[in-house]
Amino acid sequence: MWYNRVHSFEFWRLLALLFKRGFSALKFVIFLPFFCIPLVYVSHGVRAALRIYIYIFKTRNKNIGETRKFLFSVVKVVISVIAIGFCCAALSIPGGVLAVFLIYGLVKLGDSCVVFLFSCFTHARADMRRPEDKWRRDQYFDNLVKHSVLVIIGCCMTGATCFLQGPLGAIGVLSSLAGWLSIVIALVVIVASIAYLLNLVYQRHKVGNKDATVKAEYDAAIKRFGKCCAFGLLSLVLFCTVIVVSTAFPGIAPVLWGALIIVYLLVDATKSVYDHFDNKKVADPTPIGLTPKNNAWVETKTHDYYWRKSRANYLNPNKPEENVIYLLKEGSVKWLKLEAKAKSVTCWENKKACDKQEEIVWSIAQVLYRYRGSDNHKLAGFILDAVESLQEDEQTLPHDSKERGRSAIFVTYYDELLCSMASSADNETQSRGSQDNFFIKVSQVIQHGQFDSRPGRAESSQAFFKKHSDTDDLADACSYAVKLFEAQPPTHASSYHC
Repeated sequence: MWYNRVHSFEFWRLLALLFKRGFSALKFVIFLPFFCIPLVYVSHGVRAALRIYIYIFKTRNKNIGETRKFLFSVVKVVISVIAIGFCCAALSIPGGVLAVFLIYGLVKLGDSCVVFLFSCFTHARADMRRPEDKWRRDQYFDNLVKHSVLVIIGCCMTGATCFLQGPLGAIGVLSSLAGWLSIVIALVVIVASIAYLLNLVYQRHKVGNKDATVKAEYDAAIKRFGKCCAFGLLSLVLFCTVIVVSTAFPGIAPVLWGALIIVYLLVDATKSVYDHFDNKKVADPTPIGLTPKNNAWVETKTHDYYWRKSRANYLNPNKPEENVIYLLKEGSVKWLKLEAKAKSVTCWENKKACDKQEEIVWSIAQVLYRYRGSDNHKLAGFILDAVESLQEDEQTLPHDSKERGRSAIFVTYYDELLCSMASSADNETQSRGSQDNFFIKVSQVIQHGQFDSRPGRAESSQAFFKKHSDTDDLADACSYAVKLFEAQPPTHASSYHC
């Protein structure tokens, strides 16, 4: 809802950006008094400070991507505070501070350029025929669209500002070098964008009409990214035109460069407003009934920032009870692998692993609670199916796999669960036996039936080198399973083995 966006921290960051862009454009039209100069740096600082606040208090997964933005914001706040201090003392801002601010801008442009080029390379290699990788592909493509426009606007504004100041400005030759460097970065992005668009067209031609889903994905990508390429070419033509005309008629060069800067400031402000109120995030994986290619014991090792298991893709909307077995297997293995980390000597690692285990127990319990009702025999039946399926999966592992033999612990867990259910002293027995028993922990949560609020996720969502943590991926799949149950309640217990 647009109402919620107005009352968000991102909205106040947008206001700071519009304030900053407005003042920057206004100074090319009228003479601004000296007291207005600090306001520009205040808007810089406020926008960056809000990013720092969001990172510290609002961001669940403080991964490498969010941390990178946080560090950029810290540097910007420091530079802004120094500049505001000089302005408040009625002193001109030293060239060194202006040089650092310019270098900061170039580093950000270089960072966005690297993200764009890497996303081009990775998305070009992605296999469109793998629906389980769609979320990952969409994330990289979203980077392509955002960073291509961001780099072009930023480079053109930086280049125009530097050429307007000339080599005789407060930071001299550095300004001219920065101007030409920004143009080089823009050219790299434009050339890479055109090459990538041609690759999309070629791949779309190879697919033909063989696969309607893949064809539709290519068509949508070509249409959306084609607009970015058109914007980049138009910006390049406009910038080159101003260079030629200002060189031929030096007397009007300041007016042309000033007008060009105003155009890009307005374009950036308009784009920011549009992106804020029409923020179409990449859709999370949804149940499409895929067949798992690997058993639950196999763990994919990858350094891909956007990789996730996308467990929701493997849920079958027409077979909700089979989803319970699949998620119970995934949750059991994930919980067991976290058990070693939970016993780590590092306090932070211990807390993070324990929080993730708590999240897994809660997520699996809310699924089983819907399916079992008040029937403990049905709960035991689901767990038995999952344990037997895990034993079958274990037999397919290589003989030298370290996971072989680990399913025995789930047999022990199951036996202890049956004993706790049969015991007349439920509370006493379960309190003694549930310390390390995943199934009993789940059973206890089900008995309380409190699913109105999730447990604290400060650490359960943490995965520094991943956009989306594996624990959150499992929790999201469990939420979808609950929705499927509510849409189509089961009529009998399942004996399905994943």
